[in-house]
Amino acid sequence: MKATSNSFANIDNNRLATAKQFFRVTVHHANLVKDEMNIPEKFFFRLRKQVEAVLARHNPKGLTHGDVQKFLASKKLPKYLIGNLQILTLVEPKAEEQPKVAKKAPAKPKPKAVKTQPKAKKAPAKTQPKVVQPTATATPEFNHKDFDARLTFLEGEVSVMSEDIQTIKSGMEMILESIRG
Repeated sequence: MKATSNSFANIDNNRLATAKQFFRVTVHHANLVKDEMNIPEKFFFRLRKQVEAVLARHNPKGLTHGDVQKFLASKKLPKYLIGNLQILTLVEPKAEEQPKVAKKAPAKPKPKAVKTQPKAKKAPAKTQPKVVQPTATATPEFNHKDFDARLTFLEGEVSVMSEDIQTIKSGMEMILESIRG
């Protein structure tokens, strides 16, 4: 164990941080933001992804070992991190704002044939059975509030996906840069 801790202490501060170290810094910062802003635990993954994207965008050449040590020792968040997070996407939508799912129309009744009584002693006439015409079901009116709430939700999801793509892109750039030397 001592050999590991001694070798860890002897790492050059200018050496690029590993992916695990970068991940650890994002988790550390995400925990600080979550605690400071009272964000529910179920949004932690999304928050960590946002922190990861902001860190990668602000440090295009990657973090160094010294940066990792400084970030993990600090209990304060960098100003650029707080300014670039999209906290509104981490807040639960109110119950009123959730899009409502349209209910299915009740099943249309099948047309029923109406039985007629034959008249006494006449030749049976060919009568057409009466068919009950199904009534048209009322279509629900367009609700602008539901539409706006759904559109806002979808915009937030697209924003999150865009950040995820940006994170993947920056990660790939870091990998290519480390391969090229």
